[in-house]
Amino acid sequence: MPGYRSQIWWVGHKSASQGRRDGGYVHQPRARREYHCQCLRWRDHGKNTPTAPDLFFRYSDNARAAYWNPVEQQAEILRRIGPSLTPIPENSWLTFKPHPELPGFPTLTVDTIAKDHYYFPSVRPDMTSRDCEMTFQIRTVPGQTLASIREDLERLLEGIKADHPAFSYMLTLPAGGPEDRWYQAPMETPRDHPLVRCLAEGFREATGREPQIGGYGRLGNVGDGNVLGEAGIPSVQFGSGDIRIYREWPTADERVLLTDLVDTARTVAAAAWHLTNLNR
Repeated sequence: MPGYRSQIWWVGHKSASQGRRDGGYVHQPRARREYHCQCLRWRDHGKNTPTAPDLFFRYSDNARAAYWNPVEQQAEILRRIGPSLTPIPENSWLTFKPHPELPGFPTLTVDTIAKDHYYFPSVRPDMTSRDCEMTFQIRTVPGQTLASIREDLERLLEGIKADHPAFSYMLTLPAGGPEDRWYQAPMETPRDHPLVRCLAEGFREATGREPQIGGYGRLGNVGDGNVLGEAGIPSVQFGSGDIRIYREWPTADERVLLTDLVDTARTVAAAAWHLTNLNR
């Protein structure tokens, strides 16, 4: 039928949701958005075979102002916190005092961004298509705490909300909740601590070389020492091998030289003697 055209109009409401994020993880809970009207047109323009329908939405100004795409909300968070593996500038969104032994830190790494969509198979059954979640990690320096990082993140997120009233979030820190085993506080054992001095002297005696003291070679790494330090137990990281010889880490072909193993054993033995004879 030449010139055939039909239109369907309706007015209604639909639930919407915005993004998620913490230090950790940011989630966007639901808000209401209004579809002012929807129009479906099917035109034939003089042809005997109908063309495909046009489908579009019209929003009222109020409804449009109340909605912000959840993925774009996460993009705005990323824009403000900065890219992965890039030193976070001092006096920016994160509060910290630079540490001389940890140049280039703190940094962050974005681990995951997750969002389901009803056009695609679900990968997160616990989320709706209106949710978006981002998980990231921050490699901290001594002086930063869980409380200080939470305060920094809340200030940043509230700043976004002040600029964009449709922004909505839920912050979880640590990302895995209170029992998250991946959360480890930064540690520092001063250079003049007896453990450091005795180990350095033991290395000199065992190898005839000067030890290299500081964070060099272990920058950005964490270990059992972080857990011990949080409990008030001083520790140092020392051992054979050097991860800097590998192109990437962890590696599938980890190895150490036998000479390094011998040096390590002699150093620890000498350091133990010095520690046990400090007050004699």
